[in-house]
Amino acid sequence: MFSYRHAFHAGNHADALKHVTLLATLRHLMAKSTPLTLIDTHAGAGVYRLDDGAARLSGEAEQGVARLQALHQARVSEENQAPAQAQRAQTATKEEAILLWDYLALVAGFNSNASPGAPWRVYPGSPFLMH
Repeated sequence: MFSYRHAFHAGNHADALKHVTLLATLRHLMAKSTPLTLIDTHAGAGVYRLDDGAARLSGEAEQGVARLQALHQARVSEENQAPAQAQRAQTATKEEAILLWDYLALVAGFNSNASPGAPWRVYPGSPFLMH
């Protein structure tokens, strides 16, 4: 039987898509007035290091969250340079894009101590996203 260690795959393109989908699902469910209980039967670690040996060995995060980080940094830079323009663009953005930006802001929040432009090193797993 093959063993699976998510640390090798954390932050890859499928993981980022899964997390954006998870956040969209949670938002939809939390908008309802009924109570909600979350149980993750296949949760891995709550937080992953993208600069540890496993993540560096596979390099999968480079094609996932690292590419999205570049988009996030460009948007933050735009907002800092022209807030009124950014506000107009944000208003016109579709809900799906807003979910993506919210997800990237969440991941960026886990890396708030990093110097500007530095690669994200900390990546939240599903348990942290659900909390």
